[in-house]
Amino acid sequence: MADASQKTGVVDDKQAARDKLRAARLFEQVPCQDTAMSHVRRIAIYVDEPHPGHFFWVLTEQCDDASHWRELESAELSYEIWLDALRAGVRALEGYALDERMGPRAPGPARTSAWPDTRPA
Repeated sequence: MADASQKTGVVDDKQAARDKLRAARLFEQVPCQDTAMSHVRRIAIYVDEPHPGHFFWVLTEQCDDASHWRELESAELSYEIWLDALRAGVRALEGYALDERMGPRAPGPARTSAWPDTRPA
């Protein structure tokens, strides 16, 4: 017998893991992936509630025009708790980073000048 959370379509940890793997596969499909990655992609997470009590995480990425954002992906099933949806979205975002120390990278020139020889305090 399914519990109440399964009946409402709430995503479990296995679904969140599948979401993260799917995000990693999406990154592999980025053209020019052999190009040196030089800047962090500007990806944002937000949680949407299209119907009361049904929360979905959404990943968006800033376009070349800073005022435009495009949707990268979103949760397929809803979460009953806003924080659970947010945490699953963070796990999906982590899937875009090939190296957790560097974050999700994009090909092309750096958007800002390089740090000086010494890092800020």
